[in-house]
Amino acid sequence: MNDAVRALINEVAAEIQHEDLQEAWDRWLLFHSLSNDHMAKLCAVFMSDHDLTVDQFFVLKRTPRFKRQTFAVPSRFMAAYVPGMWEQLLNNASHDVVIAYLKRHQPDTFNLPADRRKSQAESNERSKTKAINQKSKIERAGWFDFWDKARDSNWKTVKAVRSK
Repeated sequence: MNDAVRALINEVAAEIQHEDLQEAWDRWLLFHSLSNDHMAKLCAVFMSDHDLTVDQFFVLKRTPRFKRQTFAVPSRFMAAYVPGMWEQLLNNASHDVVIAYLKRHQPDTFNLPADRRKSQAESNERSKTKAINQKSKIERAGWFDFWDKARDSNWKTVKAVRSK
């Protein structure tokens, strides 16, 4: 065989290996879709199982790209950043049907969540509630301090008055 044929065969073999690896990642993601582990942990375990480097792993599609994606649980990751995949699961499709859909449409990870308005509204609500709770704690501490100073049996007050 000449060098051109060998190069072509090696290229085809590499492409087939990449497709098999992509399918393995998709199946791994589907299998762990209801897991409570973070995506970072799932990615690390997948990379160690398949002896991949970080660069080799991130060539695959449907992998977390940003910090907010790696700290999401798989169900949130798929719902927000790979919605076609999640919609298939919500329609009770089998894993084989979802894999066929992914091969046909080749969706990649979104940079922003598909439900950005909803997630932003929920984040705003959490921060408002946190601020209200903090304000309430400070006010409560102030009231306790006031009542402590205003008591007739407060020794500090009595001592301060007698020393004058």
